[in-house]
Amino acid sequence: MTKRVFNRSIPGLVLFVTLGFNFRCELFDDGSEPSGNNAAFGSELVDIDDLPPDVEIEQPGQDIPGSEDLVIDGVIGLNSVYVQQKATIDSNITVVGMCEGVLGPDGCLRFGNELAIGQKAVVGADFILKADSVKVEQKAAISGTVEGNELDISSSATVANLQSPLGDVQSLPSFLIGTPGENDVGADDSPLASGNYAALKLRDHESIVLEGGFYHFTEVDAGSKSSITCQGSCIVLVKGRFSVKAKSVVKADSGSNNDLIFFVEGDNGSNGNVWSLPAVATIGQKSEVLADFYVPNGTLSFRQNSEARGIFIAKWVCIGQESVITAGDPIVIEDPPSDEEPPTVISITAIDNTHVEIIYSEAMDKTSVEDVSNYSIVPPLGISIILQDTMALNRIIVSTSPQFAGLLHQISINNVTDLAGNPIDPIMAIFIGVP
Repeated sequence: MTKRVFNRSIPGLVLFVTLGFNFRCELFDDGSEPSGNNAAFGSELVDIDDLPPDVEIEQPGQDIPGSEDLVIDGVIGLNSVYVQQKATIDSNITVVGMCEGVLGPDGCLRFGNELAIGQKAVVGADFILKADSVKVEQKAAISGTVEGNELDISSSATVANLQSPLGDVQSLPSFLIGTPGENDVGADDSPLASGNYAALKLRDHESIVLEGGFYHFTEVDAGSKSSITCQGSCIVLVKGRFSVKAKSVVKADSGSNNDLIFFVEGDNGSNGNVWSLPAVATIGQKSEVLADFYVPNGTLSFRQNSEARGIFIAKWVCIGQESVITAGDPIVIEDPPSDEEPPTVISITAIDNTHVEIIYSEAMDKTSVEDVSNYSIVPPLGISIILQDTMALNRIIVSTSPQFAGLLHQISINNVTDLAGNPIDPIMAIFIGVP
């Protein structure tokens, strides 16, 4: 694997340590006063590349052995992951990218390492921790495997298996972007049908039930001891930020984390830097989560004593002290079988005197099906333009000169292809001209 080399020295790091500076997930609070000697940092504005709907983030892939299917599971950091002291991890952790320093849009959560395991943290057997650089601090106990290019293991920590260099890392699923509506919703709207809304806001002790389907919100802001549950299968697209305060519950009633998936698009603070406040997604202390989160532009922060089961993907993932993160049900993305079958014509119909509709057996290549030289009609009719239906890629409309009403017309089709490039077998078909 090609490794990017950079200087890991951090200007001012000795000063931070001398002052007792402690990087904690509590830095990513919802705006209330942080506890302890904490601070937040930011620097110049650096835009994160826009993520259009269904764009796939390119990374080396790791497939199921013997299969073309892709498995998404565990905790996945794009830049870095920090597991704080006394946290318990029963999940894989992978950092697919690299970070640099402790400030800015590419900063690390902990001392210049892509993955840091805090003091007395515990990682269960059969789980793998993977990153370019991994730091395991004092008295941490890892019963699984640590894999990386640079390994910094405390002499008082225990690690069952070490592996270097770093192998392939996980591929990422596509990210979905929502289109919110104009009206806020809250507890009074429960149970809430799928739809396009503005903000979802819950006060302390309030609850909302999502019936199922696609939900679009500008933001989600829930108070302490609040509850967000999904009755069916819910995909929640959040344009801005997600926050639930202490002792709250976010869960799928089905018992599967994959039945409640949050795509959170916002970024940290005002400039998107690693320690800018507030974080994109914050889970309050002592909260419970059974869901999946995808936060590609900022931090997903689990505050102390949180308990979460699911798939958690973010640019930065911060797991608070004494929190428990458990692997949820994986998402299996099946690689579609290769298409080697040529397309066929299902129907040809004159819909008026100058337009003919052709329905193919599958989605077609736009360039080939709109090329008028691939079609001819007898008795001779001129073909001025052919347009593919943008919503149904197997349907085209052929604009012709006036047809001969009531007469049979023969259309020949050659050289058109499907999306896989398979050409149609040349055909001749009949339609009846209409007045």
